[in-house]
Amino acid sequence: MRKLVVVTFVVLLTITAAFSADFVAKIKEGSDLLPEEYWITQTELSDSLEQTLSSLQQQGITFDKYFGSNQLPSLIGLRYSILQSLFDRNLIRYYADSHNLTPDATSIETEKEAMISQYTSDEQSVSQIEQAYGSVEAFSDLIYDYLFSQKQKSMVQDKVVSQDKESMVKYFEQEKQSIKDQFETVTASHILFSNEASAIEIKEKIQSGELDFSKAASDFSEDAASAKSSGGLGTFGHGEMVEPFEKAAFAATPGVITGPIESEFGYHLILVQNKTIINTYEDLASNDKAFEQFKNNYVSAKFNEWLKNYKEENNMNLEIIDPKLKAYERFHKAATEEERKALMNELEETIAATNFESDPASDVKLANYIQLNLELVEEDTDEYKEAINKMYKISPESWTVASEMYRLKPDRPDVLVNYNTLLLNEVYSLLNNQQMLQMYIQQYGQQNFVSMIVNALQKIDEELSTVINSDASKELRIEAINKDLSALQILASLDQANQEQHLNKMIQHAEILYQLQPTEENKKLLDNLKSETENATETENN
Repeated sequence: MRKLVVVTFVVLLTITAAFSADFVAKIKEGSDLLPEEYWITQTELSDSLEQTLSSLQQQGITFDKYFGSNQLPSLIGLRYSILQSLFDRNLIRYYADSHNLTPDATSIETEKEAMISQYTSDEQSVSQIEQAYGSVEAFSDLIYDYLFSQKQKSMVQDKVVSQDKESMVKYFEQEKQSIKDQFETVTASHILFSNEASAIEIKEKIQSGELDFSKAASDFSEDAASAKSSGGLGTFGHGEMVEPFEKAAFAATPGVITGPIESEFGYHLILVQNKTIINTYEDLASNDKAFEQFKNNYVSAKFNEWLKNYKEENNMNLEIIDPKLKAYERFHKAATEEERKALMNELEETIAATNFESDPASDVKLANYIQLNLELVEEDTDEYKEAINKMYKISPESWTVASEMYRLKPDRPDVLVNYNTLLLNEVYSLLNNQQMLQMYIQQYGQQNFVSMIVNALQKIDEELSTVINSDASKELRIEAINKDLSALQILASLDQANQEQHLNKMIQHAEILYQLQPTEENKKLLDNLKSETENATETENN
């Protein structure tokens, strides 16, 4: 467990450490530059990005280098976002230094030693720290800097955020609905029926004393999971149950059966054991755990509001030096349709210039131009097609670029192989991500989900086969065979009804592979496939 804690702590520490030399951005107050100690270096930005990516990739999250979505930023977008976080951090430090808000070094040292003792209590943790930071001493210095930064930020918060009752009551009233949604809970049990008549019958028997609710849930509920626990659903908040059920549960009187309530699952009898309802500030204050979280949320919201105002009132701004980030910032700040169209037209002229290839931010500008075209233009212009061609040479692994190139040039064998390779990678990622896999199965049902995957793999096989059996280059045909063998292998395991057909096609491809590349490894692959197919046929016949 400590390993996860240390890895997570890495991300926090990298945003704390100060480095020298190569700057990516300067911080200005109006037209005046702040001292260099508050500027942002390439090293701290790169390290923060690397550690953030490491943490996110452990969760199965990956980023397109240039193209983001509403759910996920691009890699350049993530880099820009981290730059803004570092800007905020350094402004807080500048404000603290300007107002002599300096944490007590002795208390930080004591806390640091306690943390070092915790993180170095076994050899595995020490080894992990040494691998990540070079030495325990370097890790210790980073912890000190981290604690100093956090305590300094807390001192600024205490100075600029009023925590008197009147201010917090006002905030409560402003954010009342979101607070209710966050902190209100219900503890309840239910019995699920497929028809209303059965629900009414059992309810009457419970109310007459003929049946006990728990026993009735165990014996009659069609929700097998909760029936095992006498209908118990535990404690839940807003947004965790389907709307009719949630509405009835939060309106119910504890100890009194509610229902039948109809939902997409059937008819529910609901028995609420306990409710936490927040209608007033006093209701919230009486719940210690919820109130503590509310105060943290309040301080965070008000502090962010103060920081925004501090930037505006003092004209604090970031002068980006890095050309790629500078190009992305223009794209990011073009908010209106008019601004985005103007930027798109400007980029079109820039890309057409003869010296464009020498521009250090040419890749980002191309990506910005493509993204704006996708948003604003319905027809494919010659300029857009040329931009896609250029971007494909830079980033063929980008899903946006690969799919657009596939749409524009579906007959090009290399484009077809690349596109289907990316599709196959998506299938692999999905099948190897248990959390995502279960979510899809729950959403579509196992049979429908398997059918979706099988259909996708069959399409991949069909398109890669056209390259395999074409006059494309030897190298490209070999690549297509290797990818299609992987697709067919998954197909053979999922599509049992046509398993022999998929295995036979794998043999056909392996024979072509051996002809193109007559190595011992490929001969062994062919022999193994033939043996596997024979065994599968014998098993089926028996």
